Parts: sequence; C-alpha cells; structure tokens
Amino acid sequence: MSIAAAVPGPAGGKSFREVWLITVGHGLTHWYPATFYLLLPLIGKELGLSYSEIGFVMTCQYIAGAVSNIPGGMLVDTVGKKGLLMAVALFWIGFPYFLMSFTHSYWLLLACVTLVGIGNNLWHPTAIPTLAHRFPERKGLVLSFHGMGGNVGDAMAPLAVGALLAVLTWREIVVLNVVPGVIMACLILYYLGTLRVGAKQAEREGRGREARGPERLRVFQGAA
Repeated sequence: MSIAAAVPGPAGGKSFREVWLITVGHGLTHWYPATFYLLLPLIGKELGLSYSEIGFVMTCQYIAGAVSNIPGGMLVDTVGKKGLLMAVALFWIGFPYFLMSFTHSYWLLLACVTLVGIGNNLWHPTAIPTLAHRFPERKGLVLSFHGMGGNVGDAMAPLAVGALLAVLTWREIVVLNVVPGVIMACLILYYLGTLRVGAKQAEREGRGREARGPERLRVFQGAA
C-alpha cells in the first residue's frame, strides 16, 4: 500500500448553505436599524419628542454598542457554540423593536434601543470568525457575501417600510417586522446551532491529531 493511498486527503468542499444562512442573517441585522431610521420621526411625533430627544435615541443605541463591544467579543471567544450565539444575536436585535410597539414612554424607548445596540455587537464577532474558520481558503469570497447581505438589508428596508406605511401604522410595522427575524433565528439555530468554532474546537482537533499520530506512524513503518 502506498503512503499517498494510506494517508487520508483533505475533506471535500463544504456546503455554502451556512454561508447563505449567515448572509441573510446579517442582512436582517441591518434591516432592523434601516427600518427604524424611517420610523423614528413618526415615533417622535406620536410621543411628542423634540429633535434633541429623537437624536439622543440613536446616540443611546450607539453608546450601548460601543460599551458592549469588548465584553461581547470576550463572550464570543469564550462560548464555543457560534450557531447558537448568532441565533441569539439576531433575536436580540429584532425583539426590542417588537417591544417598541407597546411603548408610550420615552424612557422605555431608550431601553429598547439600548438592547438593540448590545445585541448587534454579538453578530459580527461571531459571524465573521466563523466564516473565516469554516472557509480558510475562501475567506475573501465568503466575507464578501456576508458584507453584501448587510448592503441588501440597508437597501431594501426603507423601500419595504415606505410601502407598508401607506397601509399600516408604525406600531403594526414593528410587530410585523419581528417575524422574519424570528424565522431566521430559528433556521440558524436548527442548521447551525451545534456549530462550534474557537478554543474548544481547536482543543478537540488537537486531541484528534494526537490520536491519529500513532496510526500514521505505523503506516509509515509499514511502507518502509
């Protein structure tokens, strides 16, 4: 038996299904903020907010995002289940917008956008390393798909919401808007919920290589 035949070759190409799932999920993480930009003036008018108060809503969201960035990245590095984290992040981004449909208080509105800012920072440090790890030879391509998803979400949300505002109120829209996020979170959880990338997986792979070491040594000795 030849050495080339005895030593297994590299695994076959991975399915692009997970790339598409993560890309669509990324599109939704951009869809929700792009939707909110269009609805915020209507929300401000109904709640009687000044321009300064409306502006502070977005400031509060991005401050929450900035503060939670580093802890969020540390959490992602610690937790091995990246599929679960992506599903949680997507749900975490969409659900606070649903809660806004019940608010008549400025402070509750600020609490909702704070949750959005925190949840949004779980997506990127989870999705980007996952794609890079799963497709090490095609990082540029898969990350381009991921970036495209965000662009499509930004582009389509204002058009869709503008059309819906002709027949629905902003409260009805934020309730309806949560449906695609929940569906996508469930799909990611179903297909990628057990996906692990990080220290735990590397440790297991290291143990696997150690276990294969004696077997490969015997193969070389037999060939000699």
